[in-house]
Amino acid sequence: MGYLHLSNNKSPQAKIDRAWKIRPVVDVLQRTFARGYQTPPIISFDEATLPSRSRYNPTRQFNKDKPHKWGTKVFIAACAKTAYCMRIEVYCGAKAHLRTPVPRDNNSGEAAVLRNMNVLCPPSPTSHWRLVITDRFYTSVRLALELLHRRMYLTGTIQTDRAGYAKEVVTAKKTRTVNKRKFVVPPQGTTKISQNKQFPQLMAAMWMDRNPVHMLSSGGSREPVTVMRRIHGHLQPVSAPGLVRDYHRWMGGVDVHDQLRMQRYSVQLAYKTRKYYKTLLLGLVDMALVNAFIVHRLYRKQINKRPMKHYAFFEMLMEQLLAVDEDTFVEIE
Repeated sequence: MGYLHLSNNKSPQAKIDRAWKIRPVVDVLQRTFARGYQTPPIISFDEATLPSRSRYNPTRQFNKDKPHKWGTKVFIAACAKTAYCMRIEVYCGAKAHLRTPVPRDNNSGEAAVLRNMNVLCPPSPTSHWRLVITDRFYTSVRLALELLHRRMYLTGTIQTDRAGYAKEVVTAKKTRTVNKRKFVVPPQGTTKISQNKQFPQLMAAMWMDRNPVHMLSSGGSREPVTVMRRIHGHLQPVSAPGLVRDYHRWMGGVDVHDQLRMQRYSVQLAYKTRKYYKTLLLGLVDMALVNAFIVHRLYRKQINKRPMKHYAFFEMLMEQLLAVDEDTFVEIE
């Protein structure tokens, strides 16, 4: 590891690309992840963190809501069903993405979704319709309309101050008094839905859980369904529109991938280095290992056999790597 280097520091790109130290590895993983999995009909989009506290890391970010507060932020598009990571993008700051042919919001969330969806599912009039699931930091009315033009639906929670969002469904968290009139928060299971007149597929919704949950959906179902929620320590059925159930079911793709990467057998957390780019390299290796394990489970399920445990799969992989010798490689002329 002492002499490991991933890129040429004398390249002109090294001065303008903050992730240049790991860029070759990221590019290889982009191609490998895309070849190893067919683009699914439902895509979960969220962010993850590659832990790194080094002050010399130009991509280091602070996020108080993450288990590892300091690290490199990575946008991930994952299969909502299996948690397979199909595409990653290292966040290098808002200014690094100004020259992109997609609209930009004041934050980078909307532009990040469009950039990655354009690569993952290039716009085509004959492509299949897909569903993208996002959380409140990425969802916007403009994003939903842009994705509709690309034959993609969108479902996600949303910040109520987003431009174009229906104010009729916005509900405060607590009891409040306006003009000496007291407004009480509606009971759990209450739903408000507003439909866009110009684009009937676009709906704004408020569903009352413990607190109001505001959502935006294009093509989502508003038929009433039942979801199980914990009330006073017991699971009880609560009425909700279909789009809420879809969000709860499919949003966790990136989170599951993160749990497999960080909470079990992480190479990055097990090996300490002084160079920040080596730490990030091991984090990217963890992503590749998790994807390999997910593909292994899918293959074993396809042939009606029980998949290996996570640790057993890693043991098999290490034995195969230790068995590699010079006869394993083929010379390319």
